[in-house]
Amino acid sequence: MAHAGRIVLCTLAYLAGAAVCILVSVPTGNNSPVWLPTGIALAAVLRFGWPILPGVAAGAFLVNLYLLADGPGSGALHVAAALGIAAGNTLAAAAGAWLIRRGSRALRRNSPLVIYGYALVAAVAAMIGAAPGGCVHALLGRIAWSGVFPVVTLWWLGNVMAILLVTPLLSAWTLRHALRTLRPPRAACWLALLLGTMALATLVLYRLAPPPWQALAPWLLLAPAIGAAYLFGAPGGSAAAAIAAAGAIAATLGGAGPFATRDQFHSLLGLDIYLALLGMATMLVTNTAAGHHRPATDTRPGRWPVGTLALCLGITAAAWNAVGRQAEFRTRERFDAIIDLTWQQMDYRMANYRRMLMAGKAFFEGSDDVTEAEWNAYVANFDVERAFPGTLGLGFAAWLRSPARPPRTWSDSARAARPTASGRNRCAGRWPPSRTWRRPTCLTSAPSATT
Repeated sequence: MAHAGRIVLCTLAYLAGAAVCILVSVPTGNNSPVWLPTGIALAAVLRFGWPILPGVAAGAFLVNLYLLADGPGSGALHVAAALGIAAGNTLAAAAGAWLIRRGSRALRRNSPLVIYGYALVAAVAAMIGAAPGGCVHALLGRIAWSGVFPVVTLWWLGNVMAILLVTPLLSAWTLRHALRTLRPPRAACWLALLLGTMALATLVLYRLAPPPWQALAPWLLLAPAIGAAYLFGAPGGSAAAAIAAAGAIAATLGGAGPFATRDQFHSLLGLDIYLALLGMATMLVTNTAAGHHRPATDTRPGRWPVGTLALCLGITAAAWNAVGRQAEFRTRERFDAIIDLTWQQMDYRMANYRRMLMAGKAFFEGSDDVTEAEWNAYVANFDVERAFPGTLGLGFAAWLRSPARPPRTWSDSARAARPTASGRNRCAGRWPPSRTWRRPTCLTSAPSATT
């Protein structure tokens, strides 16, 4: 009964993590900066062993079936595709747990290779879970084969971030030996105060601070995360890293913060580089990783982890700068292409207008008297709506030419009615008798295009 309950809880946790990721997904249903179900599945297998795999498989199948339900194809095809993707996700959790356990047995306690090996396992297991999904979507026609690599890359990054952030968090807070540093009540209170202050600082820096401070927010929040890992071990470091990661993800998805750019792929890439730095930094300081059941006897970091942390900071800064420059270059290139295309379309449309007007001019020059019926038949042959999109109509303007007026002559009565300097006889008479003088006019026309 206890084993069945664990499977059900694992399935529910998998579904809950997927629901959170779908709510913050960009741009499709399962494209998230951190795919939480991958981290939850690996932590469950590391904690409860192989018997928990049916819960992982059930959760992966239900999530992928939900994501595939709105696409083209029959229900049986969706079920088969969901089974294939779920098999890849389950295999990723199983392979990751097996590799981590083998590495934990092979390496000594204080070896820095524990962290490096865990990062390598995260990359391999993440690819095992991402590749089948991209291939299945391409086979279903949901994405083109040329777009498989970018999609698999984004899914792989989401899986890696989950293994580096979510799995250590769950492992640290569910193992007794990892919580030994928090047994004194005073230590637990200090950790709670530190995490609360960090959460408040994250909210202020990403939401209320001016843009210059928002650009520095990731680096300002990295220091307390490293401090929490140094003082309180894996539980404090993993919790602080999760808080900093949540703030960076929320700000980026909201279009704020230093990682938000006009290019979505580069925004996610820069964000994931920072998230990887958070996870690696806290693990390097504590010199422990998820699934490493023999914690280091010396809680302080050695020279190798500190050197690696400094190297990670340098690589992150360089990669962040390179990603920003590449994103700006691609944005400028795309803007120039759009401007050039818009100019070509405008020039083509104006050329069409000129052709229509010149054709109408030639039509009027070939005939002295163009009737309305002839003009309507002529315009109908143009098929304006299809051949000239954006043109509302083709008409012609009429010029009213007045004939020569006879010279005015002042009669004796008119002269008598002219106003004098004294102001008399102002209303005695006026010329001409009416204010408007209408005579038959001649009609000449010219074509006009209306858009």
